[in-house]
Amino acid sequence: MKHILVKLLLLSTLVNASGVLNVDWSGVKSLETSNSNKRRSLGVSTVPKELKEKISNIEMPVYFPKDKMKSKNISIVTDTNFYAVTIKLDKAYLMLSGDKTYQAEITTSQADMKKAIESYDGKFIVSEGSVNIDFRRHGVNYMLTVECDKPQTDKRCKNASFLKKEYKKLVVIGGKR
Repeated sequence: MKHILVKLLLLSTLVNASGVLNVDWSGVKSLETSNSNKRRSLGVSTVPKELKEKISNIEMPVYFPKDKMKSKNISIVTDTNFYAVTIKLDKAYLMLSGDKTYQAEITTSQADMKKAIESYDGKFIVSEGSVNIDFRRHGVNYMLTVECDKPQTDKRCKNASFLKKEYKKLVVIGGKR
């Protein structure tokens, strides 16, 4: 949860001196535009109406774990240029965000931020009681994280196996072109 909140705070401070990335919609296949056989093969019949309404204003491909769409414990924060989803699991949180904003200029006083941006490598990282991956698709930046209530003993936060499985379950469920 702390990673999503930090990211949202950073986004809010960067909006004035930032830009918006161009989304490459070529090749994006949403569950909503897939035929019913494809949806059945993914184990999903359709995106629930409540979830579809919450993501209707987001102007980028919206990824979501295909097996978590009907969860009752979903919190979503959205804007046209980013979204953050938190899904309450048993004694853990799964968080996913998409962000198509960027900071136009980084000054030398922001050396730590510049270093973090330049070190992006799309690897699964286990640290501070959580596991995360930052990745880029369609010209948009995404982040997937799991945080555990008891990271010292919860296997989901001790190695990347759980998050790798969740990463493979991500499907596009919408997005406004």
